[in-house]
Amino acid sequence: MSVSTPADSNASKDTQSTVFPPDSRVSGVSSTGAKHMCYCVTHLQPGESDEPSWTGGKPIINKTQKCARIHFSDRESTVFEWLCARASIALSFRDDDPAEDEMLWSTLRKSSLERMGLWPKYRDSFKTATKVECGLLKDGEFWNLYEGNPEMEIDRSVMKNIPMFDEAFDVLNSRHRIGDISWTFLPSELQY
Repeated sequence: MSVSTPADSNASKDTQSTVFPPDSRVSGVSSTGAKHMCYCVTHLQPGESDEPSWTGGKPIINKTQKCARIHFSDRESTVFEWLCARASIALSFRDDDPAEDEMLWSTLRKSSLERMGLWPKYRDSFKTATKVECGLLKDGEFWNLYEGNPEMEIDRSVMKNIPMFDEAFDVLNSRHRIGDISWTFLPSELQY
């Protein structure tokens, strides 16, 4: 597997124009101890320039936050917070052109993505997601949370819409036993 290039918390303009989401690894030392950033659009803000751009991301703290590793067919995997991964991949099952003021999820509108230069790039970038894993970070490395290291395959020839994706995501989260998480700060009865 090739080595990923670390990204900082404010990805460069070059990165913004070529690939989304950027590599989640944080370069350098973070004041929070985070080794990864979640680049879910709900954690981003519009940039300060006149051109559409974005800044931000949310640190993913080791051993304390359930997260997902998203694998892609056309680039390295990246780490998102668990629910952010679900919402981001689910959005990729939409092929329509929503109205400017339509809520895509939570408080996110299409117009917000456009202001950051991320529509339809954000939706389309997750169309190449091939699988997702549930886990935690340990010393900046992803560890699958469940016994047997299960991965949810995203086969778009079978999984054709958001409800089908959501059902598979729920199965991944509910039908597997949690492995040894004694090294975490989480309770052994972890429920999500």
